[in-house]
Amino acid sequence: MTLQESINAGQRAAKLLIDTTFIDAVERTKARLYAEWCSSEDVTHREEIHAAVSGCQEFVRTLQIIVGDGEVAEHDLREIERERDRDKS
Repeated sequence: MTLQESINAGQRAAKLLIDTTFIDAVERTKARLYAEWCSSEDVTHREEIHAAVSGCQEFVRTLQIIVGDGEVAEHDLREIERERDRDKS
């Protein structure tokens, strides 16, 4: 992935993380799973629900990492451009 592609991906991920529909969907999913977990007496089913909640949280963390990677790529690209401008002078 190029620096620009990382920047673009980071910007898209950041938009998702602040999108109210996305936030609502994640919260509703976690709430539904928690309610299901609370009402279940089957240990195996509770473990499956726990895994689903963990997967949901990992998905959000992955988006946060993509945002961070995009910010680093943006910084790196600016540094490359500064060096290029210095070399031209």
